[in-house]
Amino acid sequence: MRKRDIMLYWLLIGVPALLLGLGAVRLLHGERARLGEWERRGCQERAERLADTVRGMVSAAQEDLMTQLQALPSEDLHLALRAWERAHPLVRNVFVWHPAQGVTLPAARGATVEERRFMQRYAPLWTGEIPWQQPRELSMAGTPPASTAQQRASMEIKSLQSYRARAVAKWQTDSAAPAGSPDSGWRCWFEGNQIHLLGWMRAPDGTVRGIEMETAALLARIVPLFEGARDEGLVCVLRDGEGRALHQVGA
Repeated sequence: MRKRDIMLYWLLIGVPALLLGLGAVRLLHGERARLGEWERRGCQERAERLADTVRGMVSAAQEDLMTQLQALPSEDLHLALRAWERAHPLVRNVFVWHPAQGVTLPAARGATVEERRFMQRYAPLWTGEIPWQQPRELSMAGTPPASTAQQRASMEIKSLQSYRARAVAKWQTDSAAPAGSPDSGWRCWFEGNQIHLLGWMRAPDGTVRGIEMETAALLARIVPLFEGARDEGLVCVLRDGEGRALHQVGA
């Protein structure tokens, strides 16, 4: 009888204690999950702030280039564009297009390999197949009918996260044109897995002057922005169109 009383006593104490212990463990797991979610959201917010900083820097560079492009004199425009191309690190190629004469700069005769590639890359613009003003929705079709490899690369670009697509779209829609020059803008142009940024400005006579931004120099300006993330203990990666890391901060 005494033994039964002792067993009953331990059951009355042990079962509630066990239930309380299980409940505490469950609450602890739930609290850990909430803390993990808060940490994840905090990291995401800091990453988005970094992305906003990058977009702001790119937009500022675009606005500055467009202002300088507008300020170039119409007289001896070709010479002025060439001098600007040689002097500015963010200017990769310059061009002048006339609706009747086509591309007058760079000249087809005596063009360098880089200039020939530039001319071929934007052939749909020169022929009128694609309009100068880019639609508000992000267009992935920047080049003529592509090879199978290029088509696969385009499909990979389309499969990227929507946030990355919105970032590129924001570059195109938020790029401010200089005052008094509404017929101008920037085009995001895809060639395989690479993105090119083309700025253009149309004069009253229909002549279009423009530049292609040097993305390598632009990347050199973007990379230092990631150093601030190192102090916050984040791992931030800048990727290309195929998801390969161009720059990484953190282990």
